[in-house]
Parts: sequence; C-alpha cells; structure tokens
Amino acid sequence: LQIKLFLTRQENQSAQRFLTKHHLSSNAILIGIQPGASQKFKQWPIRHFISLIQSLHRHRNFKFVIFGNQEERPLAELIKKKVKVIISSGELSLRQSAALIKKMDLFITNDTGPMHMALAQKVPLISLFSPTDHHLCWPHLDAPHVEVIAKPKTCYSCVGHLCHQPYCMEQIDPLEVSQRALQLIETQTDQNIKIS
Repeated sequence: LQIKLFLTRQENQSAQRFLTKHHLSSNAILIGIQPGASQKFKQWPIRHFISLIQSLHRHRNFKFVIFGNQEERPLAELIKKKVKVIISSGELSLRQSAALIKKMDLFITNDTGPMHMALAQKVPLISLFSPTDHHLCWPHLDAPHVEVIAKPKTCYSCVGHLCHQPYCMEQIDPLEVSQRALQLIETQTDQNIKIS
C-alpha cells in the first residue's frame, strides 16, 4: 500500500521560494540529507554524512540541502563546518519541509519521519537502518527508486533507548551509500525525468 501526502499550493510555493533564495536552479541535481532522528542510536554518525558528501562532490557538482527541525540544526551546522551545504533545518514548517523534499533528486535519511514523507512523494530515496528493523517500520513497497541499507544489530540484546552511541549505525560505510546514491542518480538521469 503506497502512502500519499497532499500539499497545498502555498506549501509548494514556500519550497520554491527557499530554492530561489539559495540560488538553486531547476537544472541543479539536489540531494537532501536528514542527519537527525528521534533517538540518537538511530542516527548515522555525522562524520559519515560528511564523508559521504565529500565523496559525492568528487564525482559531480551536486547541491546538498540539510533537513531537520530546529533541535536538529546543530547537526546541520556541524556538517556545514566541513562541507558546502545549504541548511533548511528549523527554517520551514513540517509540511513546507515535505514540499522541499519533493524538489530533491535524491533523499538520504535515517529511520525518521522525513523518510516517510519522501516515500509518500516517490522521491528517490536511500534509508539507513540498523537498530530498528526495517521490515517492521518500512512499507512493503517494490520500487526501483528506493534503497534500504540495513545492517544487523551489534548487541545481541539491543539496549535501544539506553544506547547513547550509534554503534549499529557505525557499520554503514559511506562508500556503500555513495555508490548506491550514484546508481540511483544515474538511473534517474537516464530516464531524464524525476520519478512522479
């Protein structure tokens, strides 16, 4: 069953104004990044996001937009200290952020709400899992534009909310994510259209 999200014209216009404000043309390949999650143990390490962006920059001149709420803005600022990105964290409402996600050519995210917003709008998507079971919280959807990178839990008895370091998420290699991202973008470029 495909979830759907319906946005207003005003929300879509807000997303377009954000892109215009940051001089992001319709010809740019936009990659959205969601570094936060509801719990720290579900967050891919920030240094891995930085490595991923650096790796993708070496291949093509992509434009990166960092998503998140106001509380997650410090994560975006940490990334911006190391690589060139545009921050939307805390600048848009939840639904305006959803409209901006729709503008992305690719969305790379932890297991969190924006992941589902991207999925609902059929935005090409890479989602990162380990401590949570993607079979339980991921919709049963056979879609060529969706990539799930999931690693097994590192603790036999997962401590979940008590875990303050994302040991499970450490297993996901930025190079693997970079390769999957390039494959999705190349497929989309070959089709010469965004998936809609």
